[in-house]
Amino acid sequence: MTDTKNIMNDGTHGIPGTQPDQSVNRMTIYCEPITHLGRKWIKLDIADEIPMAEIKKRLPSLHWRAGSQEGLMPWRDNWLAYLQAKLDGLAEVTDAPPPGRRAKRSADGPRTDGRKRRRSSSQSPALPPEYLEQLRQRNYSEATIRVYVSHFNLLLAHTGHRPPQELGPAEIKAYLEYLSGEKGVSGSYRNQAMSAIKFYFEQVLTPAREI
Repeated sequence: MTDTKNIMNDGTHGIPGTQPDQSVNRMTIYCEPITHLGRKWIKLDIADEIPMAEIKKRLPSLHWRAGSQEGLMPWRDNWLAYLQAKLDGLAEVTDAPPPGRRAKRSADGPRTDGRKRRRSSSQSPALPPEYLEQLRQRNYSEATIRVYVSHFNLLLAHTGHRPPQELGPAEIKAYLEYLSGEKGVSGSYRNQAMSAIKFYFEQVLTPAREI
């Protein structure tokens, strides 16, 4: 895997919040999926300190609730990673409930409308269970775990949900080039994706691969 090392070990993969118990002093936007008027949306609770003009510039499809700091974004798959990329450098985006407010229901709780719940990114059948276990054993924050799981699932989806241990330098390089080229993501977003992939190969896979 020496080629993989050349791809990923460029000294830019470290990002705030990726180490256990590391705090980041950034403004936070709290998000949650909701159903409104029969449609699925992502609700954003935006702090007063965050400039609204910049939010509107980066998220032109956002619908604003009159007299509030709440916005509604039309549903899209992998919405958390999308928002993190769009608002990179402006605010931290999380799907955790705001401080002082409990989640409306647990991740595994039943729906009240009788329909089956969509699988969350952390419940994807392709995600190795050891990936999530190792993140939690190393005391990574819940926000970082969500980011890592989201990025790793995006890689798996891009490669057709092949077993991740079968992926090699060519697939990883192609995915990173896809992010930078076709998707046009920020450097910070790409670095987060690299860190999520690096964690799997170095901390989860047995035997570990040096990358």
